[in-house]
Amino acid sequence: MASSQVISQGLDIVDSIDAVRFDTTHHVFRADYDASRESVALATVAVVATAEDRDPADLAPLQSAIDTDALESLFAASDDVSNGCRLTFEYEGFEVTVFSGGVIEAVPMDAPNPRLDAAAGVEPTIEDASQANTVPEHADD
Repeated sequence: MASSQVISQGLDIVDSIDAVRFDTTHHVFRADYDASRESVALATVAVVATAEDRDPADLAPLQSAIDTDALESLFAASDDVSNGCRLTFEYEGFEVTVFSGGVIEAVPMDAPNPRLDAAAGVEPTIEDASQANTVPEHADD
């Protein structure tokens, strides 16, 4: 069961985001926003700024990472929020995924991410310093 904690409430630049939550199991920042009231680009900047605990004005322009006009067009509010559309891109050290229906997730690129590892076919590894110099029992010499 994933646990989460509220990182920020009442974001100033996006009225429809009440909170950004951090999923401690999957290392994901997540926020819901109202696509009929807010710009997806502005909501994305708000989520990443909150995750970084930085002023949004101190971040690189989102246009440096993605065509914001195309982003807005793709996720413009519509009656069909269940179209299953999602877009992932890198911004300010995060892998950001915008989902139709008004959800934004930001994963720190240097954080362990079991979900992304599983999708890439990477097995999780655990390094134990006490076993670093041991030879596996099944090794043939």
